[in-house]
Amino acid sequence: MIKIFFSIVFILLTHNAFSELRNSIPIWSQVTKLICLGQYRIECSNTTCSKKPLTAKWKVDFINEKINILNFDYTYEFKGKYFKFYGKNIGSVNSILLHGRVMEFDLDNVSNDYINATVVDAVFKENKVIEGAFYKCY
Repeated sequence: MIKIFFSIVFILLTHNAFSELRNSIPIWSQVTKLICLGQYRIECSNTTCSKKPLTAKWKVDFINEKINILNFDYTYEFKGKYFKFYGKNIGSVNSILLHGRVMEFDLDNVSNDYINATVVDAVFKENKVIEGAFYKCY
């Protein structure tokens, strides 16, 4: 728990002000690390969806191309990155591919305090489940 606290404090003290981020440049060219705190997840199966709280804490390391899950002993390695800027009026796409999951960072609607991010994946159990997890990254 102390490790998580100090990681968050370090990131908050050393990150670039989010107001200076530009959606015309990939996020990994502007920020070296982010701490992403889970907000909620949505799980859909057949015609039913449910919303549940999410307590995941992820450290995104763009330099080493890894994501460490801080409250669970697991590390994802980036399998790929994708960036596309569609113009000022349309926006951009900043995606990381992770073992069947896609993490997307929203640089088109950045607040001064955090960046919104989502992780989407399909789990093939029982009746094909699609999950979306929502994070605030600092």
